[in-house]
Amino acid sequence: MSSLRASSSKLVWVAALVVSLMALCEAQLSHNYYDKTCPQVLPTVKKATGAAIAREHRMAASLLRLHFHDCFVQVQQLPDTSVDKISRQWRRCGPGVVSCADILAIVARDSSVYVGGPSWKVKLGRRDSTTANKDLAEQNLPIAFDDLDTLTSVFARQGLSLKDMVVLSGSHTIGLAQCATFRGRIYNETNIDAGFARTRQRRCPPTAGNGDTNLAPLDLVTPGSFDNNYYKNLLSSLFCVDICVHTQMDESECWQICQGCDASILLTDAAGIVSEQNARQNFRSARGYEVVDKIKSAVEKVCPGVVSCADILAIVARDSSVYVGGPSWKVKLGRRDSTTANKDLAEQNLPIAFDDLDTLTSVFARQGLSLKDMVVLSGSHTIGLAQCATFRGRIYNETNIDAGFARTRQRRCPPTAGNGDTNLAPLDLVTPGSFDNNYYKNLLSKKGLLHSDQLLFNGGSTDATVVAYSKDQAAFFADFAAAMVKMGDISPLTGSAGEVRKVCSVVN
Repeated sequence: MSSLRASSSKLVWVAALVVSLMALCEAQLSHNYYDKTCPQVLPTVKKATGAAIAREHRMAASLLRLHFHDCFVQVQQLPDTSVDKISRQWRRCGPGVVSCADILAIVARDSSVYVGGPSWKVKLGRRDSTTANKDLAEQNLPIAFDDLDTLTSVFARQGLSLKDMVVLSGSHTIGLAQCATFRGRIYNETNIDAGFARTRQRRCPPTAGNGDTNLAPLDLVTPGSFDNNYYKNLLSSLFCVDICVHTQMDESECWQICQGCDASILLTDAAGIVSEQNARQNFRSARGYEVVDKIKSAVEKVCPGVVSCADILAIVARDSSVYVGGPSWKVKLGRRDSTTANKDLAEQNLPIAFDDLDTLTSVFARQGLSLKDMVVLSGSHTIGLAQCATFRGRIYNETNIDAGFARTRQRRCPPTAGNGDTNLAPLDLVTPGSFDNNYYKNLLSKKGLLHSDQLLFNGGSTDATVVAYSKDQAAFFADFAAAMVKMGDISPLTGSAGEVRKVCSVVN
């Protein structure tokens, strides 16, 4: 326990330093980003996308979903940023002038500001120690398992009040924690939201030593913003009500913390890269990679080294929708490509066909997407196909399904796992090649193919939205377009972050 005390509890300044790195992921996209550097990009992508869909109609669904699968799991390997590196920059003021202790204080304040938090005047004039004391650190720093009395005492020894303790704990509005620090909470405690616990259990096995270093955001709603959602989470029993969550992430030189639309899904296995294409939600499901490669080649011919693969994914998603009769929207541009991928994070952040409604809601909420966003984006299942392995349990075991529909699907999907797993069936049995609102009409008739589809109309909080979209295709189209724009804004890399890949499947 003493080692956890030292390694996982750097308190506020560590959290603040981390958020400064997260700020590198935040910037503005625009509709006219390439107007001067590559004005031909939109017609070039549109032509190549249309050609791909003309060759295989199913590709429209694949390309549309590829953008979704990328946006939910972008991981940026941030540069080698550390207090040492910051200190080297400060030496330009003159050698031997600014102490490392003052640098820490200034960095904490600036980090807060960069992610939308408060600012304050930093008192300066600290000097640096000439020694360190591991034992004293273990004695004075709080840990995730302390009770309220112990936490109060730890802060009081530093002259900090109960109110100080509560407000400083609010730094956990950003950052990540390791499974080992919250395993007992999600499996053993009762003052916790059940859906939240199930979500965290997906990446934190119950046995000690198994997945101990797997990470989860301390604030599941807005993990990259300094706000008061940390306290709102406590009211919902998402974290310990007694404020026993003083944990910090693994201390390393590079922090894998940013999630969003950065074309990480397009990277194939390479040295230091385990492809997200092999994540269970993507394997044999996400497709169209070769089409994106061809589109990228066409774009490179007209403006080499300018348009990112991440932007191409966003444009292709819009064009694919239009080609099969769906809505259009203005695509914000200016994304950069990641230089790494994260299969584990893909499996943590992407929904799966077997999730319950609480888990699905949490998965979307972590990306800043609402319940309505989830329902309308699920409407993309009006086109495309699904494999037998993803709906076998539904057509053989569930009761909220039309009997005739189940029998029809059973003809091409045997009951035994491993037999016909890759056999395909249309997600929308009425108009599988057209983007319309029949998906929602199917749900009203208990003809949703996937378990996660039918959950949207099963006596729960999303029923009314499904009914509304089944009656009003124009409303569905308008809301779908808005949700796609919103999804495309999920923490893109911009500015000098990342790169513009020459080939989408490999880093430069």
